[in-house]
Amino acid sequence: PIPTSDLLQLVRIQDKIPNAAKDVSGLIYGRKLKIPAAVHTNLLEFLEASLVAPGVAKEVLGQLDQLARTAFGGPHLNVVEEMLERLDEAEHESDVKQIALRAAIYSIEDEMNPIDAMMCYQIILWIGKIADESQSLGNSILYLMAR
Repeated sequence: PIPTSDLLQLVRIQDKIPNAAKDVSGLIYGRKLKIPAAVHTNLLEFLEASLVAPGVAKEVLGQLDQLARTAFGGPHLNVVEEMLERLDEAEHESDVKQIALRAAIYSIEDEMNPIDAMMCYQIILWIGKIADESQSLGNSILYLMAR
């Protein structure tokens, strides 16, 4: 009951999530980037917050088959809607932690190698993209439910 083009869209968005993670790890390991100790706590909080969203998105995807069987209705719909709300909250929390991490890096930027500082900002962007793409996946599923 789901158009192939919509399923392909979901797969395309899903594929962006591990690609962003690969970009982050490639940049860190490829450059042998050392994250300043002063921002370790902020970075770990941001990482943890950003990784909640793909976990929730995976849960939502796990419910897609059941949703399709019920023609995107019934009580199961409420469960998925609650999951999508959690996904939005997780992405928002990632944004909040991202702002705090950027501020922490900005405060020590003058002490850093300029290229390393730019690479840190790029890593932040890509980690944030993991949560953003997870939310996009949820929005696509919400679109399917609304049809």
